[in-house]
Amino acid sequence: MCPSPANRCVTPTSSVPVTPAPAPATKKAPVRKTPTRKPPQYGYQCRDGDELKYDVCAGHKAWVDGQREFTDCLDGGGTWDQAAQRCVRP
Repeated sequence: MCPSPANRCVTPTSSVPVTPAPAPATKKAPVRKTPTRKPPQYGYQCRDGDELKYDVCAGHKAWVDGQREFTDCLDGGGTWDQAAQRCVRP
């Protein structure tokens, strides 16, 4: 019998013991995301491999390669043919 109608009584219908709910699984460590960098706006901001992704880097790499070709020509005893844009070796 219930103490009062406001306190509703619940009569157990079975004798099965109630087991507590399993504890929540432990949280995994959050996956750390590597920050993405902004696309380069100028050639000096490019990294190796960027010439395949960004036009500004492709242009900068072509310019740098040209500068290296020019200096290697002069350092190697050649002269630079301005009209043909190539090295002339004696």
